[in-house]
Amino acid sequence: MTYISLDPKRLQHLITNLTRYATISYKQRGYVKHANELQGYPTDLTQFQNRISSTVGILEEKTKELQARLDSAKAANESGITPMGANGMISYFIPDGEDDTIKNALKHNHVETVKQAREDARKLKEYSTNQVGPSGREWDSLVKRMKANQNDSVYANAIIANIDPKDLRNIPIPPPEAYVNYQSGGLVNAAILYKGLSYEQRGESAEILGHLVSTASNTWPESKAKKYAEQLTENIDRRGVLGLNRIFCSSRSVDIDGDGKKERIGLDYNDSMLAAVGTKLERWPGKFELYGPYSVKPETGMLGIAHAMTGNTGAAAKWLAVRSSGNGGKGAEGEVDAEKTAARTKKLVERGPIGDSQWTDDWTLLAAQQAASSSDAPSHGAAEAGIVSGALNAIGEGDNKLKLSDKARNAASIAMSAYPYGVQRSAETDDLPSMVSGNMGKYGWSKNLPRQPLLTNKALTNVLGQIGQNNTALTRLTGSQEAFNKMQISPENVPQGNTQYLSNTLTSQSRTRGFMQGAIARQAEIDGADADARTAAWANVASMAIGSLPIPGLNQIGKALELGSKFAANVGKSAASEGAKNGMTKLYGGQELKAKDKNSALKAAGVNANRQISGMALLKSGLYSQDELKAVTKIPGVDVGEVLTPDGELKVHTGGPFKGTQAEALIQVVKNLPAENHGALNNVDKNMSDSYESAYDAAHEQPH
Repeated sequence: MTYISLDPKRLQHLITNLTRYATISYKQRGYVKHANELQGYPTDLTQFQNRISSTVGILEEKTKELQARLDSAKAANESGITPMGANGMISYFIPDGEDDTIKNALKHNHVETVKQAREDARKLKEYSTNQVGPSGREWDSLVKRMKANQNDSVYANAIIANIDPKDLRNIPIPPPEAYVNYQSGGLVNAAILYKGLSYEQRGESAEILGHLVSTASNTWPESKAKKYAEQLTENIDRRGVLGLNRIFCSSRSVDIDGDGKKERIGLDYNDSMLAAVGTKLERWPGKFELYGPYSVKPETGMLGIAHAMTGNTGAAAKWLAVRSSGNGGKGAEGEVDAEKTAARTKKLVERGPIGDSQWTDDWTLLAAQQAASSSDAPSHGAAEAGIVSGALNAIGEGDNKLKLSDKARNAASIAMSAYPYGVQRSAETDDLPSMVSGNMGKYGWSKNLPRQPLLTNKALTNVLGQIGQNNTALTRLTGSQEAFNKMQISPENVPQGNTQYLSNTLTSQSRTRGFMQGAIARQAEIDGADADARTAAWANVASMAIGSLPIPGLNQIGKALELGSKFAANVGKSAASEGAKNGMTKLYGGQELKAKDKNSALKAAGVNANRQISGMALLKSGLYSQDELKAVTKIPGVDVGEVLTPDGELKVHTGGPFKGTQAEALIQVVKNLPAENHGALNNVDKNMSDSYESAYDAAHEQPH
């Protein structure tokens, strides 16, 4: 690659002088010819005229060559191919093995593309500022051309280079003269009086500008990215704040959890630029206004930035993470403080309306993106866990009767599915010592986990309740949780001879299931939905997961989200639908439930479901030998033939609720498991049931 540098001002001066000299030469030749004619052709000027024409033609050709090199250098500079030197020099390049010809210079430095971009930038600026807008054909032509080129880095950089950042941020929002007749409540009517670009056309331009900034910024070094962020936000007023947020609301579709379905997330921007813009708008010194054509509320001033962060996990972590001071004092090089990160994120989320809104949708999606990247995060994912904790605690505590969109429910499910141990720990108590787990535990499997976000009982209740109203979200989370549960009690993960560990673990798992059912039932009651159907959807999925999900190995513990998503995509949703169709009390109840009130019957059915799920998980774990199980079949008066063969082999069970006497047989097996070598499991059935019931009540009785 050969780079040829030049001084654009001096070269342009030379080209101008040569062009002027050629023009003067032609004129002087004409004067001489005319004088010769007036004198009756006293001499033959043919040779003189031919020599002048030839010489001036050569000069013009050389001038064209110089102009082509200057155009190539300008194009390369504007499109970001080559940078400007400190002394103002610019350059073009010629690939190795090719000659420095006009054709090669123009071709490889994309001169025509840059010329088109300059013209399109000029038209967009003109259309956005004129009080009389373009014709429909003119606008459609510009939009079509810009969309066709928005992913071309040469075109994108050239557009950005030819629109001042202060002008760019204003394009998506009408100018003040559009609202001359504005009165409260009459925004739309007032805007119609303005004949410039419509609000919809400005929306189209915002979407395109978002793509152009995305494409261009990903070619920039950090220094240029930070400088552009500074220019975009310098002395920004309300119109500029609204315009930038409208630009950054541009989206793309990506499958973030591997379930085969795509989520709408922010475009991919340069991390340094986006984080810097986020920080500037977060600290915008202007005054918020609730009314008027340029009303900027605490959330609208950040709405587009929050959306953009959903597609840029690195930028989001850089923006939100709080770091402790390094050895050099204040700076960004210290360790991530997960607690402060969680608190900072929570405070930001609380700026806006919590519920069925874009603000909440984007923060749950931002949390989901952070969670999906946590298994590969440095420092055991302290920043990611802090962000997820802050976002979900803010959303979950936002309202006693929280209502989320299906998009937010799905995103919350993705976020929580990545942290099954965090869900389990959060369900244990409402007296959390922190927002993010510290010591992950003394067992080998727990040491491989990333840091876990922790939620208050109120937040956990609301978020789980919302997830439970959507089959896709429910099956993903339940699949993740049950895969984790199976891993916790697999023989290789149970400390040898430590039956207390196993008893405690089964009790914790039961508590989590009880909390989930209580939260789902509570939310269904708030919504006026069928709590029996919604809790059955969950229980049937959990039961199916025991037979369908593999036991994760130690190297898969951080991939609970992936396991849950695949389970949801394959069999989970059908299990949820089947469960909802039959109902909780029908699937897991018995004759004794008929005399109970509805809530008590639901809880009792849940206890039965948990006994089946935990019992099958325990029997399938391999902790009990065939001889030990054979001994259970020999106990007088205990009929376990529906579950065990006379030789102590477990009868095949693929998942789902047990039928008729099977359920009672399974309970009898669990109650009569041998105590020798498993002493702490003597009362495991009672401990699991008690834990389940208390957790159910903790969630179900949350105020609403």
